[in-house]
This record gives sequence, C-alpha cells and structure tokens, in this order.
Amino acid sequence: MKYYTFYRENNDFSDIENDLIVEKLISTKIKWTHHMMIGITEYKNEQNFSYIALKYSEDFAGELYKDFTPVMGVDYTPKKKKNA
Repeated sequence: MKYYTFYRENNDFSDIENDLIVEKLISTKIKWTHHMMIGITEYKNEQNFSYIALKYSEDFAGELYKDFTPVMGVDYTPKKKKNA
C-alpha cells in the first residue's frame, strides 16, 4: 500500500476527495487537524501515482516528526583511527 499525506491550513480536502480518479483509488482515508492521509493499494498503473503527485504535490505534508539523526561536524566530531 502506498500512502500520501496532505497538509492544508484551512482543513478543506474536498477537491482531493471528490476527484474521480483519486476517489476510485482510495482504499484508506484518515483525517486529523490540517492533515489527510490516503492509502492506495493499486500498484498496476504508475500513471495514477504520477497524476496525484503532479496535481496535489504542493499540498504534500513534509516530515510529520522531527528527525533527531545526529549531524556529523555539528553534533559530534568523528575521531580518526590510530594505526596500531
């Protein structure tokens, strides 16, 4: 299953929900404040995924959680190995 998460401040996703192509593909839909996630199980036609990406890409949600991965040179400095 492939998931797309959309973000809008006005919380109005009616254009996505009423889109005939998207409506046929959606197998899961979850909504919460300012977000909507749709799940699509059809993998046979990549054109449908491209259609969603091209038409609604400006509304794709960014990272929903903060990335705490350490950054080399900022959070730590790697030590050089000493030759034995």
